[in-house]
Amino acid sequence: MGKFKRLCLIVFIIAAIIGVGMLAVQWFSFDALMPTYSFFATMPWFFVVEAILLIIVAIGVIYLLGKALFTPGIGRNLTIVRDQGSVSITREALASTVTHVVDAHPGLSVERVRIHILKPRNPRINVEVRVDPGSHSQLAHLGETLQQEITAALEAFSGAPVNHVKVVFSGNAEAITPAFTHEALEHLEQYTSTTNSGEKVAVVNIDSNSKPAKRVSQESEDAHKEGEEQ
Repeated sequence: MGKFKRLCLIVFIIAAIIGVGMLAVQWFSFDALMPTYSFFATMPWFFVVEAILLIIVAIGVIYLLGKALFTPGIGRNLTIVRDQGSVSITREALASTVTHVVDAHPGLSVERVRIHILKPRNPRINVEVRVDPGSHSQLAHLGETLQQEITAALEAFSGAPVNHVKVVFSGNAEAITPAFTHEALEHLEQYTSTTNSGEKVAVVNIDSNSKPAKRVSQESEDAHKEGEEQ
């Protein structure tokens, strides 16, 4: 707390004690304090001072009410606590970093960014970004690239680990142009001619721990059968 804020707080407390205290004495008519109140009430400056004190109290109450209503909560900011103090980063700053990462790709535009901060004492970041891909294709590869870049940028910017990045592509599918459709059809014809040329293709789900599946040709299978018969 700075010196000016400390001074304002002291003035507010003194004004509240004296100003509200004088009103309480008059309202409840405390016998022990009524002689003192009557003595000061005869002074010409008493009611002027009382009004000034009540104005100070009213300003302080309005300020505290505004702080209570508009000050962000703990969960709204990313707070990293260290021995030397704490570092607080707002969600808006984190969302702006995500927007800059997406805007670095020509043709992409951000529609919405949501930042979720988990575990205030050991913070982690969850990100959900909605992107209009424009004329971009191969969105799965583009989404993986954005996830890696957003993770690296946020961790370097905030110093907190990124737990999850969700990229949602929306828009009007401008990538589906005649040229893109023609290229997709050529790829489909090539795949069809390959699978109909006598080869037997095993289709499997491949994850990070599995090995690529091998293609077994029909000719090699026939040769194996002939060897068994001989």
